[in-house]
Amino acid sequence: EQVDFDNGFIFRYSPREGTRATQETGGEVPEKVKEERNQELLGLLTRRAEEKAKQRVGSLVEILVEGPSKTRESRLTGRSRQNRPVVFSGGERHLGQLLTVRITESTGFTDYGDPSILG
Repeated sequence: EQVDFDNGFIFRYSPREGTRATQETGGEVPEKVKEERNQELLGLLTRRAEEKAKQRVGSLVEILVEGPSKTRESRLTGRSRQNRPVVFSGGERHLGQLLTVRITESTGFTDYGDPSILG
């Protein structure tokens, strides 16, 4: 909570034979405890992502246009300077361009932009 991450990759620890961690743990953490800790961290990240997503709506974001959206080929996907995917309507002429779009919606992990400021 103090670091205020809004994204992360959370995995349960699994021992690797021959590693120092395996030799020094003094015993395996029960699977139930691993799962509880995993779910607690995932829940925290999800809540933070949702809170920050609300804050991004309405903001202007510079993106590098990468190509067609994976879910809808009629739209394009770009990446913000924070490496966040941004999906928006655009044309082939935008590929490889740095563009500014207004964020209209966010799922927490993907933002959706309005390119109408492009003219």
